[in-house]
Amino acid sequence: MDGRSGACSHAFTIPLCCLERKPFGIVTLNKKKKIPIIIACSLFFVVAILFIVTFRYYKSGVYNLPNTSTYSSAAKAVAVLKLDPRDAKACRTLAENAFNKRDYATSVQEWDKVLQVEPDNRAAKLSRANALSFNGQTNRAVTDLTQLAQNNDAFGVAAKQMLDNIKHRALLQK
Repeated sequence: MDGRSGACSHAFTIPLCCLERKPFGIVTLNKKKKIPIIIACSLFFVVAILFIVTFRYYKSGVYNLPNTSTYSSAAKAVAVLKLDPRDAKACRTLAENAFNKRDYATSVQEWDKVLQVEPDNRAAKLSRANALSFNGQTNRAVTDLTQLAQNNDAFGVAAKQMLDNIKHRALLQK
């Protein structure tokens, strides 16, 4: 007890782990494990909130959230394509934007335009194969990925991983 006010000085510092059970149902304070209850509760609530937010995020299935800069650059890309229909950078922007909106057919069309301008662009081939697989055109995707997987660079490794993912999806659907 606090001699000045008559109130208990440790009223807000007794979490359950700090209590000690004695015989005959008597509960006393274990002074060795004294942790401020405000800190303990704060940590618990922070962890709980992080868990809930993460769970809701993954459960929603939205992993590629489009940001506002994508939309403004997509508007600029449309304007650039009106001036120069063969601008690969603008087509790439539109393809990525369509993929983020889960419009896989449009994404495939835009990646095809990029590959018409830059036929050796391995990143575009990989991205088109990804859009093809999500669009349900797995045969075309497997053909593109098999060609990319022949090299042992980063694109080849990514192509091999995507081929494995397509095979696993096919097994799960059977």
